[in-house]
Amino acid sequence: MNENSKINPVINQKITEQIHSKIKPEMKDIALKLFSIHLAVAIVTLSFCPQLGVSTFNTGLDLAHKFMSLGKYSCELFCGFLFTSSSIAVSFLFLSRDEIRLLRYNKTFLAALFVLVSIGGLLMFNTKLFVELSILWLVGTLFGVVGTLELGSFLLRKI
Repeated sequence: MNENSKINPVINQKITEQIHSKIKPEMKDIALKLFSIHLAVAIVTLSFCPQLGVSTFNTGLDLAHKFMSLGKYSCELFCGFLFTSSSIAVSFLFLSRDEIRLLRYNKTFLAALFVLVSIGGLLMFNTKLFVELSILWLVGTLFGVVGTLELGSFLLRKI
């Protein structure tokens, strides 16, 4: 290599930092994106499937009523699953493969984040939430996060 072909150290450092940030994104940045996605998707989801007594718009569509026809316990499980799985599914449209990969390796953090954010958000609209909160709804939310993340990652690898 001759003297003229050396890379400027400042440019080299910037390129290295950009590559590193793409390959290993910050969890706080991903969490902020996920929170925004979940907020938007939750507003839409609550318009046709109320969660624990919380509904955003009265659209006339009532998926919870359909779930209730399967029984109270099935309704709790399916509603929780739908509430979180829809947000994870939409996040595949907005997150990079590296961000999704990082989430897969931090499933416990992601599931806890979604459950706590969901309960906190619903609690703001319904202060009697803890009377209605059920273990099956929590199980449904956890399966929604982890199951959709795994399925989406599997499908993404096939593309």
